[in-house]
Amino acid sequence: MNEFICELKIKDKVIPYSLKYNKKKNRYSISLSVDIFGQLKVSAHPSMKKSQINDLLLKQALWIDKHITQRTLLLKEKKPISYEQGDIFYYLGEKYYLKIVDRPQKNIRVIMRENDLCIFAGEELTRENKIRYIEKWYRQQALLYFSERIEKLCLITPWVRQKPIIRVRKMKRQWGLLF
Repeated sequence: MNEFICELKIKDKVIPYSLKYNKKKNRYSISLSVDIFGQLKVSAHPSMKKSQINDLLLKQALWIDKHITQRTLLLKEKKPISYEQGDIFYYLGEKYYLKIVDRPQKNIRVIMRENDLCIFAGEELTRENKIRYIEKWYRQQALLYFSERIEKLCLITPWVRQKPIIRVRKMKRQWGLLF
């Protein structure tokens, strides 16, 4: 598979894109996508000329511009999580603010209250410890949520004889793996 960096001129904008020629495709259409960094990716059959591809891209100029703009705005708005008081965390689509509560106790606990995700700790926590406790809490919540959902689904699916075993692991690339 060959990959080239090309440019598309739309009005006063020059949009760089990566072009891959894919021999495995049996069709002569092209596929467009905008990755998470706002880069346009184009995949086409090797028999297509660059001029044909650019003509097709110009027809999709509004779509391309809209999606690149959306991605770049998301990147600008996103700030790295510092795991300090007031940082925003999401759980089931809702926003929660990190609140670190200093309480003398043996166990460090993470609890969700109203609009806050609270860490109860008797000592000063390092950033790494906060990350570890919050990730552990997310895994526990995921396990509870998925277990409840699977239990309900097992009741309405007659071909499932026993509830499957659920494991929640941190993965670099793959998510939602089911056996």
